[in-house]
Order: sequence, then C-alpha cells, then structure tokens
Amino acid sequence: MNFDDVEIVVKGLLLSLTAYKPHSRHGPVLLEALLHKVATSLRTGIRSADGTLLHTTRLYLDLVAFVVVERRAAPAVQLLRFYCSHLSSKITLQKYSPDDQISVICNMVETFDATSKVIEPSDDGPQLDLVRKQVMDAAPFLLEVRVGHSANP
Repeated sequence: MNFDDVEIVVKGLLLSLTAYKPHSRHGPVLLEALLHKVATSLRTGIRSADGTLLHTTRLYLDLVAFVVVERRAAPAVQLLRFYCSHLSSKITLQKYSPDDQISVICNMVETFDATSKVIEPSDDGPQLDLVRKQVMDAAPFLLEVRVGHSANP
C-alpha cells in the first residue's frame, strides 16, 4: 500500500476501534508495524539518496507521531528508542531536506515530552532513563540543525 492508503487505514479505521484506545495492548503492535515501514523506507532512501523517499519516510514518522503523541495508542518510549537508534545521528539527519529535518526533530522532541507525561509500567526505570540520556546526548546536534535553519531562512 502507498502512504495515503496506510494513513487512511490507520487514522480512519484502526484508531477508531476501541482496541486502539490509549494504553491498549494492541498499540505497540501497530507501532512496531509502522516503524518497520519507516525503517525500510529510511534504508532505501539513504542508499538511493532520493529525497522523495526520505520525504515519504518523514510522512510515515508524522503518522507514527500522531499514533503515539496525539492518540497515545502506543508507548512513547518505544518510538523514542527508534529515534535514538535510527534518526538522531548527524549523518542520517543531514540526508533529509531542511524542512524534513525540522519535522523529524520536532516529532522527536514531542515524543520525548510524551515520555514524561505518561509513564507506562513497562517504561519506567533504567530503560526509560537510558533512552532519555541518549536524547540528551543528541540534543546539541539537534539544536545545531534547528538553529542553523533559523539563521538561514
């Protein structure tokens, strides 16, 4: 399915079901499926250096952020781990267009914020602390990207 079809299925169908209400046991499964799609698109986009593929990856990341941050249908820490392992490196993020970089960084910050607002029993302790530390370690680069784009309108 193309992105538009996936978005319709996720937003229009799945998230309207009671099985995907906040903190459901089905949310992590949906998130994992979407993150698999993001990872595949990301790998393909980086290898091909095709900006449209990376833009499509960003669209999927926006959809995932909607599922996690807006609808709270899946644990934020699961998405934050993905950001830390796949998107917070300078090399990866620089492959995105400036607008897409800003969107990815904003989604990451919103996800980070969501981990402090809603703590799930499986999220607490050393795992969550480790992921938060990884985000803080990446923060100087993320701010550099953000400030660099603000200075060059």
